[in-house]
This record gives sequence, C-alpha cells and structure tokens, in this order.
Amino acid sequence: MTSWIWIAAGVGLIGIELAAPSYLFFLSLGLAAVAAGIAQLAGITAGWQGSAMVFVLASLASLIPLWKMGQRLREKGYVPSNVDALIGQEGKVLGVLGSTDSPTGYLVQIGREQWSARLADVKVKIVMGSAVRVLRVDGVTLIVEKGEV
Repeated sequence: MTSWIWIAAGVGLIGIELAAPSYLFFLSLGLAAVAAGIAQLAGITAGWQGSAMVFVLASLASLIPLWKMGQRLREKGYVPSNVDALIGQEGKVLGVLGSTDSPTGYLVQIGREQWSARLADVKVKIVMGSAVRVLRVDGVTLIVEKGEV
C-alpha cells in the first residue's frame, strides 16, 4: 500500500516541477519517490525503511546532475515563442486596410503567415510590397516600422 503513496508523491512532485520550474529540484525528488515506490512494488525493499533508503539514494544520485542541467537551461535565457518570436522579424506589406488615402492598418506577411498591422509612426507612409519590421505585438495586431528594401 505504501508503494502507491510513494508513486503518488513522486507524480505530485514532478507535477510541481512542471508547474513551477525550479532548477529540476522537484523532478529529482519526484523521480526518486517513484523509484522508491517501484522498488517496494517489485519486492526489492521491505517496509517503509527500505523505500526511504531507496528514496534518499536516488535523490542524491539524481540531484546533482539534474541541478547542473537546470542551471545550464536557465543560463541560456529566455527563448521567445509564439507571437513574441515575431518581434524583430521582417516581412512585406500585402495590402492596405481602409482607404488608401488614410489607411487604418495593413495586411502584412511575416514568414508564411499573414497578420494585420499598424505603423508605429503614423506619419510614415508605406505602399504594397514595402518591407516592414515587427516592433511589438498588440493583441492580434503587429506594430511595425518601415523596413529595409
């Protein structure tokens, strides 16, 4: 019965690591708890004392390598994803939204995707085919500036 408690505790600790990354500390403890539960289920250990010993040894064996791996992952820094990855990318204007005399926005292509966009500087005029660079994202609209041709 206690083997399932070890396994449940291990799964819970792994869940905490996934929800709030902490240099893989909770992952190490979670894997050790699962190992203790499996060792007890397999009959390798008898009683909670043997499972506790497996937990301690597995924690120590996995803590240092996983801690160092977690530090390396954190040192790499923030990697933009989703719409944040669009910032700094260049694309081209496919069309004007609104009238051509006073456009309300533009249809731009960034990579293979089409986005609605507004110019950061409303005094600048751009035409279809112009190059643009993404400055930021406002909801589902890109804020762009005139890019290099």
